[in-house]
Amino acid sequence: MFTSVAQDKEKLAERARRLAQISDPPPAWRDGCAAHASPSWRGVDAAGILLDGTHPVFAKAYHGEIALYGHWPSIVAAARHAGEIGVGPRILAADIEHGLLVMEALGEGWRAATLADVAPGGKHGAAVLKRRKALHAGPKLPRTLTVGDHIEELHEALAHAEAYRPADFPELIGKARNIAAAIRAAGHDLVPAHGDGNASNVMIHEDLPPRLVDYDLAANRDPYEDLASHLVEAFWFTTDMAEMFEEFHSRADEKLFARVRLYGVADDLRWAMIGLLTSHLSPRRSVEYLKFAEWRLLRARLAMRHPDFEICLGRL
Repeated sequence: MFTSVAQDKEKLAERARRLAQISDPPPAWRDGCAAHASPSWRGVDAAGILLDGTHPVFAKAYHGEIALYGHWPSIVAAARHAGEIGVGPRILAADIEHGLLVMEALGEGWRAATLADVAPGGKHGAAVLKRRKALHAGPKLPRTLTVGDHIEELHEALAHAEAYRPADFPELIGKARNIAAAIRAAGHDLVPAHGDGNASNVMIHEDLPPRLVDYDLAANRDPYEDLASHLVEAFWFTTDMAEMFEEFHSRADEKLFARVRLYGVADDLRWAMIGLLTSHLSPRRSVEYLKFAEWRLLRARLAMRHPDFEICLGRL
């Protein structure tokens, strides 16, 4: 896919300076966030550095593992468009050969969101959904990938790698296939979408609209799948999900809300599978991929074995 420079921060800084056309003297660089998969998948996809100077920039070099679940052309295309419309940081340069993105740095006053910011009672949840919807109106991305298709890809990759899968994995895959079949039969639209509801993919500022970052799962997909990725991350109770769904959709719709809930279940399984695959294949043994995978597996099991699961399938 590309020759990553993520393991060599000096080389990363040198390439970022060249791409951003930063003149001498070279600005100092400092680390971005540390990588941790659990409890939040943050900083896992890439090594990031901040280059200080008159116009500070942030550079991120993707690790080779991104090829296990992401699509580099779509990552770049989505990030560029988001920057052009103010939904994400402005992209200054992309180095395809080395999996490197250089973008404007979000400086003082900006921070990564937490669940408290986007969950019920948080002040940023509705604004984040507006930013997601803005991306849905953009140009189509190179990759089209529904969560059902992604689960099949990951299932094949796990089998090929002979990676660990829990004893009840056939049951979970079977129920995910039931979700995919029901949604295909019902029909859905395809729009360009971010696709990852992780709270740390949102940068917030108390006086400015939020920005979306980390377009690892960017693809053309059902806009309600994109909504589900946010709801399953930030909401535990169905009543709270329903309120946010109605704000997104502008009205109540029992059938469509059932689809959103099922997408959320599938999203949990998808991310569990990503965790299992990266745990098996990643050379970075200090990142707790398996712990993250087990947490998402637990959530998927609970949802698939709840009586509401069959009710939602029936409503489609």
